[in-house]
Amino acid sequence: GIREYPKGNSGAGDIDSGPIILNIGAAASLAGQRTMGEYKNWEIYESLRNSIEGFGTAYTSNSQKKYIFGKLPMADAFIAWSNSIEKRKGQVIVNSNWRIYFQLISLLILLICAYPFVSRKVFISPRNRGNKNLAGNKTTPQISKK
Repeated sequence: GIREYPKGNSGAGDIDSGPIILNIGAAASLAGQRTMGEYKNWEIYESLRNSIEGFGTAYTSNSQKKYIFGKLPMADAFIAWSNSIEKRKGQVIVNSNWRIYFQLISLLILLICAYPFVSRKVFISPRNRGNKNLAGNKTTPQISKK
């Protein structure tokens, strides 16, 4: 993505910038993609396009492509604008390995998010379940006398 602010500066954004995550702006990335296409920098253009496809949760239904689950038509229009660069067949030549970096970062994020669910504190193995309370201390069954 493209930084919303120059390196070393930060901000909360405004109505025009859209969401800013880790200093990467959605609007800046879309405008940057279009700019890279205008100046024939196809490697960065394609990298930005593919990132937008991934993070924009693109899907196609009834021959219509929508982003962000179809909830923001303005985002769909802005993404269509950023992709509307005239290209000739064979013009986009990318020799980078951006996919491997994207996949590795995605895997790392997935592992970090999944860790609490697979750690021993969340899942207790069947042989260790026994009679434990929420704190994990063993309890003995209480027999009520009537």
